[in-house]
Amino acid sequence: MKVEMRYNPFTLETVMTYKGSNLMNKSKLSRYQGRMLQAWVQELFPLLEDELNDNRFELSFTGTIVDFSDLQEMREGYPDVKLVHIPVKEDEDRIEQLNHLVDSLKDAPTEKLRDKELNNLFKKEIDGEFEIAVIATMSSGKSTLINALVGRELLPSKNQACTAKITKIKNVPDKSGFDAVAYDKSMKVIKRTKDVDVNILSEFNDDERISYVVIEGRIPAIRNQRMNIALVDTPGPNNAMDDRHKLRTMEIIKSEKSLKPLILYVFNGTQLGIEDDHKLLHSISEHMSKNGKDAKDRFIFALNKADEFDPEKGESIEAAIKDIERDLEKFDITNPNIFPISAEIAKLIRKRSAGYELTRRERSTYSSLRELYLEEPDMRLNNHASLHPVLKAKISNEIESVQDEDGKVLHYSGITSLEEAINEYLEKYAVPSKVHSAVKVIRDNVVQQGAEVELKSRIVTNQEKRQEIVKAIEHIEEEISKKDKIEELVKEIQNFRDEIDARASFEPINRKIFTRFSELTKQINGGQGKVRKNEAESLVEKAIQDVEMLQLDAVTDIENKIDSIIMGQIDKSIQAYQDHIRNIISFEHNHFDLDVWQNAFAIPRLEAGKIIEKNTFVENEVVGYSEEKNNNRRFFEFWKPKKVSVPRYGDVEYVDMKEVSEAFIFPIEENIETLFDQAIEFTYEQLLRFEAYFKDEAERYDELTRLRLNEFKEHAQKAEYLAGEAERLKNGIEWVRHFLIYLDNIIALNMKEEIKS
Repeated sequence: MKVEMRYNPFTLETVMTYKGSNLMNKSKLSRYQGRMLQAWVQELFPLLEDELNDNRFELSFTGTIVDFSDLQEMREGYPDVKLVHIPVKEDEDRIEQLNHLVDSLKDAPTEKLRDKELNNLFKKEIDGEFEIAVIATMSSGKSTLINALVGRELLPSKNQACTAKITKIKNVPDKSGFDAVAYDKSMKVIKRTKDVDVNILSEFNDDERISYVVIEGRIPAIRNQRMNIALVDTPGPNNAMDDRHKLRTMEIIKSEKSLKPLILYVFNGTQLGIEDDHKLLHSISEHMSKNGKDAKDRFIFALNKADEFDPEKGESIEAAIKDIERDLEKFDITNPNIFPISAEIAKLIRKRSAGYELTRRERSTYSSLRELYLEEPDMRLNNHASLHPVLKAKISNEIESVQDEDGKVLHYSGITSLEEAINEYLEKYAVPSKVHSAVKVIRDNVVQQGAEVELKSRIVTNQEKRQEIVKAIEHIEEEISKKDKIEELVKEIQNFRDEIDARASFEPINRKIFTRFSELTKQINGGQGKVRKNEAESLVEKAIQDVEMLQLDAVTDIENKIDSIIMGQIDKSIQAYQDHIRNIISFEHNHFDLDVWQNAFAIPRLEAGKIIEKNTFVENEVVGYSEEKNNNRRFFEFWKPKKVSVPRYGDVEYVDMKEVSEAFIFPIEENIETLFDQAIEFTYEQLLRFEAYFKDEAERYDELTRLRLNEFKEHAQKAEYLAGEAERLKNGIEWVRHFLIYLDNIIALNMKEEIKS
């Protein structure tokens, strides 16, 4: 039994042939047509087994190696399935080819195709920024890792330095140095500095006016230098001093964008299982559980400070990886992408290679770590990386071929394996997504304009059809002038706003939040009644951190739900309008932006001291013992001790944890309830805004449609005078045909030889 599968990540088209029939058209697999493979690959083998009524078959896959590797991973558990890979050429620079093709629009047959606006739309899609967010808790070596990736000492690495700012490093391939712009909370420019270094950025961090820093320079780790990539140094929610920064971190983790940021989560290899990590991992797990393999792939876990393990003491990298895997399994994160690294030695080697002078301490660190990686086989971190075997073999071959020992140690440090994983993600997700979106923009416009050119050509060359075309245009004009469709759709939006139960839509989030509040109440109270004050302070301080995380979680979930409710109705209304005037004019909704939900930042700060002091009481009790003369011992009672322990009494401060629990939780519950009420009100306001926007935009597009129809009508009525246009229009049709063929060739998959596995 043989199934032939072909998947093109640039068109999102899947063809799956069995006995001459495409299963993607009629079976349960049809629901996944037009979707990215990684969003449904985990369902592939169960569905094929069900469709074929057999678990023994051969699947011949034509596609890229990164997509085939996902099939190999999903085949586990299906030992009787034989996979055959028919590889395709993967060295083609499609982005460069598309840029070249779009440049040829200056010779297009219509003014609209030659207009810079279309080129701008293309650039917006192909050059849109893709973020690699680096997230970590305190002391994980996050800044050192970023410095290793950029190949120089750029970001300050002291613990407190990275807590207050969000720093974005934008990849600019042609720059030799790094320039920076610092902004305040309202994104007003505070400073502009060229050729920044670690000292200047330390000053930025110490400047309380500065909230955001944007740095531009070359990131050598990025293989595809034509991509607009940005490294984002994002503070962990418990480390940030600005609530908006905390919220930004949660938004990145729980992003609902079609092209989500890649997240590089940095663990401190010497401090696994800390509480701050657990809080972040809870949110990561929740996001991963709701999505497919693409959600798993976007989280890369870097086990940093691997150089602090001592193999001579029996400390093992493999054991540390197992510890992380067990820790992640507690959050239902299975088969994680773990990369042990030594950012420190990688940074030092790259600094030396770039000609930077090392300090005395750096030279000492460099020498000792270099010796460690050269002499200890277990410290070959590249062997422990969660890389595809093909990519692991590639790095092993590079190690064999490199001549200098620094080059070998760089690979042993794990940094090149991590960079390979980053580049693999870009090639698997970012490049295809950008190409797909950019091609759609160009194709839609070229096809539409090609249809206009062809219509004009028919008008000129076919006299018999002219009057028929004029009548058809007049009929369309009459239909548009009625405005029935606009009124009907506006009424639908009104009905949706009146009928939607926004509170019910938010109920699952509400339920989740208050379930966790209940757990938090038990955590604070724990059936302990009274506890000593110092213990109470510790319990409440931890609870405050948990609450802040919980509130950030709630805000992000609510924002995503608002987007889902409103954008769902927007898509539905606009699709209906597009269907109404299809092939006449396009109607895009991406100009409608939701207002900023300002209440998202209204997270009240809790003060542990006030809560504890209010519920503190004093009890006089035994606080210790002292040795004193035994006054009950007579001179002949030699068997009695000369000294006895006498209890010492003193005042001890206790805290009633039941009262603290109530005082702590009640105002938070009130705040969360208010947050949900505000979200509901905001949702209705935005639907009202969209109703007005839709009506205005639809009427504006109707007017534009009438103008275009009138242009066609005039063309038809003056056709006898435009006979000389026939050749030009014919050439225009041919130009469009060749353009679309070239466009299809760019995104086509060209096959290589067959490989079996």
